[in-house]
Amino acid sequence: MSSPGRPEKVNRFKGKSGAECEDFIQNIREAAWKEGKLDDTRWMAHFASLHYSGKALKWHSDLPLDVRQDWFKQEKALLERWPPPADESDNEEADAAVIPAPAAVSLLSTQAGKSSEIGTIQFVPTSGDGESMYISKPDSAGKLGKLSAGDGTGLSIRGLAS
Repeated sequence: MSSPGRPEKVNRFKGKSGAECEDFIQNIREAAWKEGKLDDTRWMAHFASLHYSGKALKWHSDLPLDVRQDWFKQEKALLERWPPPADESDNEEADAAVIPAPAAVSLLSTQAGKSSEIGTIQFVPTSGDGESMYISKPDSAGKLGKLSAGDGTGLSIRGLAS
């Protein structure tokens, strides 16, 4: 633990990338933990404010006062401004986790009077910026397709691991 009144030194956050932002957040959390201040969001926010520079300092200065004084709000604002870098393995795990139990509504194929289930429709809530429609059907390789319309500007389709 650092001496009282002199918390551990944290590298300045310049606002260059999402990876730098992630490191900064982890460093602030670690310093707070070492000081026994992990539950003190005001202390963490003020401590973090000492370590902004460049674009990040300008950004921080423009935040509303309630965000500048609450680390949880500040952390959320940081991640919205500098999102973490996309990691392909994280996306596959997240996409796999999104696939819930089969819905009550199924897509059916009728061929020669027979019907069989060929896919499932799901509505998946997004993080506050609209709703996405989820539709899946295994292809010949067993991969699932994802169709979403979250922002109202169009649809995008991408394959998911089954």
